[in-house]
Amino acid sequence: MTLQPISKVSKAYGVSTRTLRYYEQLGLLQSSKLPGYAYRAYDEEALSRLRQILVLRKLRIPLKQIGVILETRDARLAIEVFEQSITGLQSEKQALETIEGILRSFVRELEKLLPEPLSPHVFEQEHVMELVQALSVKTLSQKEETSMEELNRASELLEHLKDIRILYLPPMTVASCQSTGDNQEEVVGAAISTFIKESGLGESKPDFRRIGFNNPASEQSGGSLGYEAWVSIPGDMEVPAPLVKKQFLGGLYAAHMIAFGEFQEWGRLWQWVMDNGEYDVDFSPRTDPADPRADPSLEEQLNAIHHLEDASPFGTQLDLLVPIKPKQG
Repeated sequence: MTLQPISKVSKAYGVSTRTLRYYEQLGLLQSSKLPGYAYRAYDEEALSRLRQILVLRKLRIPLKQIGVILETRDARLAIEVFEQSITGLQSEKQALETIEGILRSFVRELEKLLPEPLSPHVFEQEHVMELVQALSVKTLSQKEETSMEELNRASELLEHLKDIRILYLPPMTVASCQSTGDNQEEVVGAAISTFIKESGLGESKPDFRRIGFNNPASEQSGGSLGYEAWVSIPGDMEVPAPLVKKQFLGGLYAAHMIAFGEFQEWGRLWQWVMDNGEYDVDFSPRTDPADPRADPSLEEQLNAIHHLEDASPFGTQLDLLVPIKPKQG
């Protein structure tokens, strides 16, 4: 049996080691151990399953449904899941066609007005509604066969980020835990959860925030081998070893919310930060003491107190956060 190490699988399939671990956590994948190798590895059966998962994700099938389809191998159930997705896509398509039709109608009407200036009331609601009522929704011709390249393009287009928020994270005192190696996120997450429960933080500070990031920052395609987790605490609270007390200095961030596990969104968020015309990445220190090894981007678990007793990742939402500053000049 030939086993492929997790780093090689990550590079070959363009999926982070973190996502692979998440798929295992959900029961979608099963790894093995290579002799003399401390990290996960995958056999051909697991890789075949991974390829199926990645295709179904590009088709926007939720991970829960993917798990059910792959476990049951029930064609009727797969058809039901696909038909539900088709219904959702048809609604999306109709909404997009409506918007496209309105925009095209505006273009035609405005072209008639050239070179006159726009009326102050041209975009009021009643005018828009008149255009909506006049629209005839076109039915797009469907091809029976679609290439993988076309599927990838469609997936990228539909997932293009349009919902970036700009927010300020305030300064805060945090309890920190860092770990390097396999399962590092689970290790630090469990340590922080134990600290929250044993210290009674949920009662003394129910608005606590949980934040994590790669440390050291990733220098390889498969992702970082280290992770650090924080929880915000009162400034005078004592922190037991091995946790460390730190000061987060706060700052401005570009934020994008994801369901836990959708870590491929990091690439799209960074692309937005690099392409936007208003903000630059801010690499200034954000902690005291400063840590030059740490990744500047953060992940914040939303509604952290409500997920303290529930270890399941389903339903968990994260804010992906990239530090930014207004462009100069």
